[in-house]
Amino acid sequence: MKIVCISDTHGFRVPLPKGNDILIHAGDVSTYPNEKSVVEFAKWILDIKDNFKHIILVPGNHDSFIQRNLKKSKEILSGIVRVLVDEELIINNIKFYGTPWTPRFMNWAFMFPRGSLKLQKKIEQIPDDTNVLITHGPPWETLDLISTNERSGCELLANRIKNLKVLKLHVFGHFHFCHGVVEKDNHISVNATICDDAYNPVNKVEIVEIWRSPQQTF
Repeated sequence: MKIVCISDTHGFRVPLPKGNDILIHAGDVSTYPNEKSVVEFAKWILDIKDNFKHIILVPGNHDSFIQRNLKKSKEILSGIVRVLVDEELIINNIKFYGTPWTPRFMNWAFMFPRGSLKLQKKIEQIPDDTNVLITHGPPWETLDLISTNERSGCELLANRIKNLKVLKLHVFGHFHFCHGVVEKDNHISVNATICDDAYNPVNKVEIVEIWRSPQQTF
């Protein structure tokens, strides 16, 4: 299964490779906190949807229209994108789970105070048998540096991931400064941000392939 990973496109249409199974967008599709941003995203995805068997979106902190109008946003994207907000999706016996919540930074969408009980409850909902996890933000100490060289990932998410024994892929974005791919603790982590810190869409589109070995039971 070949998965194209992107995040933080912020209204830009990004050239995407063909011949892959799934497109994952880990949030921040929006340029402005209004319906138009979601409609424009839908138009872009409609133009490329035939290149993928499945397209998944987990919204981000800039997607405040989606948070305020989740039902309507899903209607706009119906038949084009599967929007996951604390939801799972099974594809070919592989469990995908998406959650958009991040520690609070300013007053944006899908945020709770760092370390709060509300944030903890959201993170604890991630199923133990998740194979592909999609969050908007990174866990603590994994591709979570910001431009001041400080760690800014989520400690609660990092602790939860330690107990996801069949996790193979974690896709996120949020921090434009730390785009990249690492493999550790038996899974691949992708900071899939497309925009850099200056909001220029210059970062590489990452493609990850996952598969089942005879010992794996997802």
